[in-house]
Amino acid sequence: MRALLAVLLAVAVLAAANVLNNRLAPGAYVVTCICAATALLLLARWDGCTWSDLGLGRDSIRRGLAWAGVAALIVLVVYTVAALLPLVRTVFEDDRAGGANVPRTLWNVLVRIPLGTVLLEETAFRGVLYAMLARRYGVAKAIAASSLAFGFWHILPSWNLASRNAAVEALVGNGPAAPLLVLT
Repeated sequence: MRALLAVLLAVAVLAAANVLNNRLAPGAYVVTCICAATALLLLARWDGCTWSDLGLGRDSIRRGLAWAGVAALIVLVVYTVAALLPLVRTVFEDDRAGGANVPRTLWNVLVRIPLGTVLLEETAFRGVLYAMLARRYGVAKAIAASSLAFGFWHILPSWNLASRNAAVEALVGNGPAAPLLVLT
């Protein structure tokens, strides 16, 4: 019973964070993500997950940080080159950036994305849900279920993407089927 309760509570924390971030309190995004990640880690530890189960053991933390640095550098280079190319520049014209200027861009790149998006998504889907499910159902089922949950996680923030990004709208249109096309 405790096992089922732990998984259901983790899903409830994620659902609440998703609704808060995308509908009720988007201005509290970073705080919501940090609180949700903390709650999920506490829940996982209550459920019996070790730091190693969560990918946060001493043996894996250095390697993970090294890979994160390499990945961040690759993303930085690719995005910089893409932003400089007129052919793909429209992809970056998204009203969610809201007239991005240097301070806002730095906030997004250095605070909002790492402490919001990355922290919560990695903690939730690669750490907590995966660890809880792998202990009970095996690695293959844990990968499938946490990946499916990660996909569902993106439905709400992607729902109106076509109307907010000209490049996406050009690809899928702006009709009633646009949200479903964006999700596929």
